[in-house]
Amino acid sequence: MENYKENKLNLNKQQVTEYINRMVKDCSEEELTWNEKITYLVVNMRSCFEEVENATFIKVLENLVKRNIFDDEYQRKLFLSIAIVSSNSNDIQQQAKLKKMMRETPTLRNSTFYDVCSKFYKEKYSQLAKEQSNPKYASELKDLVKNFNVDASILKSNRYITIYRGFNTRRDKQIRYSNRKNDSDYFRQNEGAGISFTLDKFIAYGFSTSHQFKLLRKDGMGFTTSYEMMKMLATKNKSVGRMTLGRYVVHTDNIFAYVNTRREREVLVDPRFAKLIDYKFVSDLGINAKEMELIGQTLCTVDYTEWEKYLKRLGNQSWINTHYKNDYRVTKKIEELF
Repeated sequence: MENYKENKLNLNKQQVTEYINRMVKDCSEEELTWNEKITYLVVNMRSCFEEVENATFIKVLENLVKRNIFDDEYQRKLFLSIAIVSSNSNDIQQQAKLKKMMRETPTLRNSTFYDVCSKFYKEKYSQLAKEQSNPKYASELKDLVKNFNVDASILKSNRYITIYRGFNTRRDKQIRYSNRKNDSDYFRQNEGAGISFTLDKFIAYGFSTSHQFKLLRKDGMGFTTSYEMMKMLATKNKSVGRMTLGRYVVHTDNIFAYVNTRREREVLVDPRFAKLIDYKFVSDLGINAKEMELIGQTLCTVDYTEWEKYLKRLGNQSWINTHYKNDYRVTKKIEELF
């Protein structure tokens, strides 16, 4: 892809076709297993996301997913789900396009799809573990496979399950479409809605900070910027809102996909099917948060997939350790409102 190395290019239709043709040609020239092929395409889509503008990235993904390069629809959906997770952003237009692709994907048997996913992760991580000289990393890769198998049993359970999402709530924005509890719109999210959720409340807590961090990095914040400096920057950026953690329920039939390539236990769900039960403001508009005050510098410098161990050490000092301990139970009355 050396012709397209410039930062954030906006390619026309012909250039998009050439970009994809080169990617497919490179893929076909290699003797790749189905697992290696999907991995190769995902890696290229990650590079594409870094190289081109959001609109161009969507054009590439839309075109590529329609190509006759997959063995079946299950592999096509697996590729699409990993590509979405690998490059998902908060850009409104991109979110709309991704939702459209999810809705246009043929309905497949969930149990079979998760079996295909399980095979993919098992082969991928087993191979990576063999290639690793670091025993700790090799052990982590094996744990990822075990975690997938545990989560897969939840995803195949044919019931409502609890999922979480961290998001940004801007000043004076209404999170729910309606505040009337007997209205179906009470469970529909307006501000902070998206397609990415997680089975893990601690990961969702990390998600709740990620949008603010991205905004502040545009203002000059780095990965080593102190929490106090972050708060100063936040007061000058009107797009920075409250860090918010939401709890939802979704029926397993309405989950588009599960991806754990980044250890985030992430589920992709059309927002129409994710029913917002409740939410918690983790911070105020100045991103003042109790947990950040206590261990902010640590949280700012480690990946949020590692946050759980640091948050748990806070015990009852952290709200997240004392709430959302069990799945939300959906009664027939609540289900009727959905």
